[in-house]
Amino acid sequence: TPLAFEIISGASSSLYITSGGNVGIGTTGPGAKLTIVAPDVTVNPAISLRQTNAASQGWDFDIENNSVGRLDISGVGIVSGVVTKVQAISIIKSTGNVGVGTTSPTLSPTSYTSGLHVENDTYIQARLSSSSSGAGLEFIPSSGDHWEMQAQTGSSLVFYNRTDNSYRMVIEGSGNVGIGATSPVSTLEVSKNQNGQGITITQENAGDGYHSKLTFRGSDGSGGFVQTAALAAYQTANGANGYLRLFGGTTEGLQVKTNGSIQLPT
Repeated sequence: TPLAFEIISGASSSLYITSGGNVGIGTTGPGAKLTIVAPDVTVNPAISLRQTNAASQGWDFDIENNSVGRLDISGVGIVSGVVTKVQAISIIKSTGNVGVGTTSPTLSPTSYTSGLHVENDTYIQARLSSSSSGAGLEFIPSSGDHWEMQAQTGSSLVFYNRTDNSYRMVIEGSGNVGIGATSPVSTLEVSKNQNGQGITITQENAGDGYHSKLTFRGSDGSGGFVQTAALAAYQTANGANGYLRLFGGTTEGLQVKTNGSIQLPT
């Protein structure tokens, strides 16, 4: 490479500037405006950023010399009086995965690439904040509807179909959940402006005696719960027919047969 300027330390070139203006640090063949070839990162980082009034605090940029070609961005600071280096962000060249708090960012299944892996030892791994009316995430698949999950200023968490401009589910700060209802007035409210829509409970096992059950419970006064009432749908004829059983507590109160007749327990 045509040489314009060079600084040599011992037998090695420390700074090399080509006639074309490329600058090399640790190399005599800079292929870009600035090329840095660093030694083993266990000895020195490739780039260190420090301030004159805080020389022991700043950021280090390291390139791991291994098959994955990992770039580590680490924070350096004083912890309990000791200069400590903590790897904050890692980028894997071969996959495009980005790790925050981990040097081995992976996704599941591991064949997926170009994703974000956040890891720490607390119960919050990421925080989203906004000065607008809501903070959230947007999901855009290669085909199909676009979805958003938003935490809104009204203390509610909403699941929003951006393609249809429709709220699909709302969880209010009170704990009320609305499916198709934007202001649920009870613990669970299901609303649909379409005939024949509602809640479906499915029993996947075929055969007589299998049943689906809606159970109501109350406090037993000792921190536990007891069944106060229940409605169960029992199958007959391998699921082709069935009947309802209504319980008060755990005692059966009546049965509603397939033909609509009502039978009281004997």
